[in-house]
Amino acid sequence: MHLLLSSFALEYGDTLEYVKLEIFKKKLNSDIFKTEHLNKKTGEIREDWKSTSILNSKDLTIAIDRLRAYSLKEFGHYLPEPNDLNFLNEIRISIENNKEYL
Repeated sequence: MHLLLSSFALEYGDTLEYVKLEIFKKKLNSDIFKTEHLNKKTGEIREDWKSTSILNSKDLTIAIDRLRAYSLKEFGHYLPEPNDLNFLNEIRISIENNKEYL
């Protein structure tokens, strides 16, 4: 997932942190990631965003599939399937060569 998000961030031209929160979680997958918490001191209910580490595999697969479809549709940028190891390795190398942009 992080390879795909990083590849998208390089294509999109923004940081990995921005892409992960604003696009991946808020724009494409708010139904999966959005949650609320209560500020115990003020009583205010605040919006919060789940960590990917607590998602089940079904929800994570849905979220990644949405990112892949959005990337291709909006930017013409193909993000590989999990079993495309050669392509994933190329992404890993590209990320290493462009760390300063993430």
